[in-house]
Amino acid sequence: MDNLHHWKNILPRLNLRRSQQKREQVFSTLLKNSTEPELLRMIAHLENDIFEEKPVSIQRFIDSPQYLNAKDECWPQVKQDLIDLFSGDYQEAVYCSAIGAGKSFASSIIIAYMLYRLLCLRNPQAYFGLARRSIIAIVNMSKNSLLAKKVVFSEVRSRIENSPWFQKYARPDPNVR
Repeated sequence: MDNLHHWKNILPRLNLRRSQQKREQVFSTLLKNSTEPELLRMIAHLENDIFEEKPVSIQRFIDSPQYLNAKDECWPQVKQDLIDLFSGDYQEAVYCSAIGAGKSFASSIIIAYMLYRLLCLRNPQAYFGLARRSIIAIVNMSKNSLLAKKVVFSEVRSRIENSPWFQKYARPDPNVR
């Protein structure tokens, strides 16, 4: 039995959300015991099993006319902060900045990108280890409910309504305001 067949049988049973140390052990074993072509096929296999559509990077999501088309709107430091955020292996994050530094703008991009990535998953509930019909919520928090709804939610909604990708694959419900 070749390594690819062996790992195809084992990988679906692994909980890849385990600790960083456990993930490193699993992938260290894979690297030591597999040839490069086998590894490339395993990566493709995993991506095909996880994603319906492979998500683009946060930078492409911001810049591309196919997604947010916000290249000229997004300040360079905000964009770099978002690139750093989505390049890391974070389970949670708190985004703090001064008044007028773009927190609401950044939050609207973060929420839109998280929603986009969820929609790219073949089975989001299974990916997160949830029951089939479990609801996955992206929570928008602010100083008060008026700010959360009028500022951040309205920006997120506007981004989604003006995104060709969302218009094609996940049009927003017009009744949700």
